Amino acid sequence: MASNLNYLLGPHLGPSVKAIPNLLNFIGPQADIKALVDSARDAGRGLFAGDMGKFGTNMALAATAPLFLLYPGTSRTAFGYNKPFARPASSPVKNEPLLMAGSSGDGGAIIPQPSPSQIQQARKLEDKLTIKQLEKLEEAKKLYPRFGELAKYMMPLEIGPVLNTAYGPKNVERLLDILPNAENFAAAAKMGRPKRGWYEASAKSIHDVFGDDAPRFASLLAATSPQNSVEMNMLNALSIWKNWTAAGRPKDKASIKEIMGASVTGDKGQDSVLDAWVNNTVRSLASDNPVKMTLSGPKVDSFFRNLVGDVQRITNDAHMANLAGIRQDFLRVSPTDMQLARGNPGMTPAYAALSGLQRRAAQQLGFNPAEVQETAWSLTKPLTELQASTGLRARDILQKGLLTPDDIRGTVDFATLMKEPTYANLLESAGYGSRLAALKPVRFGDNAPNLNLAEQNELMKIGARLENLGDIRAREARAKQFKIGGVPRSAMVYQTEEAVPGNSLRHLSKLIDESFGTRQAYTGRAKGALTDPLGMDIIHSNLGMKTVATRPMQGVYQDKPGAVIQLNPGFSAGVEVPLTTSGKISKKDQKKLTAAATLRGALLGQEGSPYTALIPAKRGRDAFIPRPDKLSEKGAKEYIKKYGMDKAYLVDTGQGVGLLNQTGKPHTSKELIDLGSLLGKPKKKGAKPPPAIIAKQVQGDNNYIDLTAEWSKKPGSRAVSQRVIDAFTSADLKKVDQPNIRRAAEDLYKLAESRAKKGDPVRDDVMNFYKIIAEKGLAGLKKAVKAKEFLPVIASLGLMEPLLRNLRSEQAAETSF
Repeated sequence: MASNLNYLLGPHLGPSVKAIPNLLNFIGPQADIKALVDSARDAGRGLFAGDMGKFGTNMALAATAPLFLLYPGTSRTAFGYNKPFARPASSPVKNEPLLMAGSSGDGGAIIPQPSPSQIQQARKLEDKLTIKQLEKLEEAKKLYPRFGELAKYMMPLEIGPVLNTAYGPKNVERLLDILPNAENFAAAAKMGRPKRGWYEASAKSIHDVFGDDAPRFASLLAATSPQNSVEMNMLNALSIWKNWTAAGRPKDKASIKEIMGASVTGDKGQDSVLDAWVNNTVRSLASDNPVKMTLSGPKVDSFFRNLVGDVQRITNDAHMANLAGIRQDFLRVSPTDMQLARGNPGMTPAYAALSGLQRRAAQQLGFNPAEVQETAWSLTKPLTELQASTGLRARDILQKGLLTPDDIRGTVDFATLMKEPTYANLLESAGYGSRLAALKPVRFGDNAPNLNLAEQNELMKIGARLENLGDIRAREARAKQFKIGGVPRSAMVYQTEEAVPGNSLRHLSKLIDESFGTRQAYTGRAKGALTDPLGMDIIHSNLGMKTVATRPMQGVYQDKPGAVIQLNPGFSAGVEVPLTTSGKISKKDQKKLTAAATLRGALLGQEGSPYTALIPAKRGRDAFIPRPDKLSEKGAKEYIKKYGMDKAYLVDTGQGVGLLNQTGKPHTSKELIDLGSLLGKPKKKGAKPPPAIIAKQVQGDNNYIDLTAEWSKKPGSRAVSQRVIDAFTSADLKKVDQPNIRRAAEDLYKLAESRAKKGDPVRDDVMNFYKIIAEKGLAGLKKAVKAKEFLPVIASLGLMEPLLRNLRSEQAAETSF
């Protein structure tokens, strides 16, 4: 067995973890297991899910347990290391430099020496994969081979939630079409190599200063890290720690929250404390043994583990999301108490995929996984900041050599901060002066990165993603600047859409009577189908339009005067469109906006699909009330109760409310103040909302795409399909007809299917519309409509469930509506 393991874990895979924990506690005293442990340790790496097939079931379950650093308070011993950060005689402490010297000559593999921060300990029995999960994994690998390949680089803590999530492996497979590959992460890590050792240096400094309290302080640092700079993170954590220890280390939530309010920066007391910090800080300070604790949020929990020496976990924060070109929301869900108790901090398929890709990059480089993340982060952070501060494009910065090794090396870290006066003073006043004085300064590597042409091309891809992110942020900033002034050069156009179909469609007709929460969840999934990983609308993006993030909004709809007003959750897909010299949107852009709205309305089964563009105007008839978020259903009801729907149409854009005046009479000053108070939101707590702003519409005519007539025709008439095809020019139809549209149609099919399983009726023509787009795209839809052919059987998607087979047969069904 030992020889097989040496082959499996041999040096061709690259060094990773330099020791593996004693697994006998989990699987019993079997002689072969000792060989497994010894061989894995000698081979210089830990075991991942990809190793499972090489061992029997019990051994595979144990071998794939997540690995954690051994700390005092646990009952197990890890091969002779009886205290944290105690180095064996063969590996003496090196204070300066922290990073190991030597390279492959081309800037490649630097082989790390064994360090105590890599001695790890399996933590919980629940952290391994179950027999059922192993079976699911084997099946998923057959269906989704790229997921199966990447799963070799994932930890059970990551794979388990993927396997337990509906379509989890498939979602990972999809993400691999979007995420950077391992080579891209490897190039980023090589460029960021001057900061290699960020975690090792920080973990060692934390231990040297805090001693046995190091795990607890590290968990506090992680708990207060969300939405915070490294500097402010350290400042707040040190202040909380100092005041908490001075107060006798209370463990109740009220006392801890009071201490936080008195400690963090800001002048609002407890109101200065972010909600995202509170529960995890309480966990950190109240836990009897922080090593056994799981913090909420995979980024936060991974950051904690990295700060106590776990080199396998990956901290995917906002900067890593920026590097990958995805929004951070993809990387987290709110875990339940039971999930936390079982060691799951809220892992998502995207988090697992991003971590696996970085471990694959680590294998290529000879880094450990945490080093890939720390060095890629140390490239991305200063490059993003340079782009914002200089106005230069990221690729120009890279090509001109404006991002230097010193810039990367100077990226802030906890070990360096501890020696700076602001932080040192806090440590000294908390009683850590002597330990701080003994702390050696940290010096990071001197070697400049040496990248080959392929790696330089990978860096250009990173630069392009960061440029796109910078452009989006600039548009988002302009979208918030709605005020009277000069003539705007552009307008923000919002297509506001609901996802709950109206009763007249006879499709999912029970959904409208469901609870607000159910309708909101359905709408959220529909929104997700039509947005990309950065949260942008895929139809607008495919057309080459300048998007802003798609946001939740409150839908308010009345099909005719006097009819019942329908309130449904919805979403707002925004774009920035240039204005002509006369202050209007060009006919060309109107054509694109109309086509996009037509397709989106058809996909969502809506009778109407509007878009609106308002700009500030001193003599306008309309009004706009800026907000930081969507209007609540309660707020919409209060407006309707007071003003009704006859004078103005209410349009919630997700970051402001537009009132489209139908009377021809401008709003009075008193009305503007009242409307601002009713529909706005104060900028500061206790303040009054500002008045509404006078505005005018510039979207042009025909901005309401009415599909009522097409929907009213009998199923199989192809009327809606024809309307969609006719809305696009040939060139724009080709632009918009991308794989993401096919995936969206498939996701919307499955969403409707999930409702059908609960007894909600579906229209077979709507389902067929989704199916043909999912299989053949919009080009296929155009051909089918033109030829009036029957829909093909689409077995490859696995879409037809038994509950839908009572619909007309595939051979008899005509093409879409």
